[in-house]
Amino acid sequence: MNHLVMMWLAMLLLLAAPAWAGHRVASWTAPTTNEDGSPLTDLAGYRLYRCAVTPCTRATGTLIGTVMAPVTSFAIPHGSQGFLTVTAFDTSGNESAEDGTVPFDVLAPAAPSGLEVR
Repeated sequence: MNHLVMMWLAMLLLLAAPAWAGHRVASWTAPTTNEDGSPLTDLAGYRLYRCAVTPCTRATGTLIGTVMAPVTSFAIPHGSQGFLTVTAFDTSGNESAEDGTVPFDVLAPAAPSGLEVR
């Protein structure tokens, strides 16, 4: 897929995310270097993992989404809760370490009660 098409799709997802009621949006800062400190020139995107326990890692988590660079945000689906972590990956398929663990809750509140008409 050519780079312009990928950028267009990523921007479409980013613009649509706030319109999804009941969602929370996770965001992060893009890396600029490789693990060895050299400039990062082949960043492809990010993978988000949801976990029931902390610390959240690729090994303990479930992949809930992949976001293509340059987008650095993700709408978490409604009805989800737990812990979240994100990794970066390059065009060669190398994946970074996880960036910490963040708790989240996108559950709807319980229904109100006691409705009456007088």
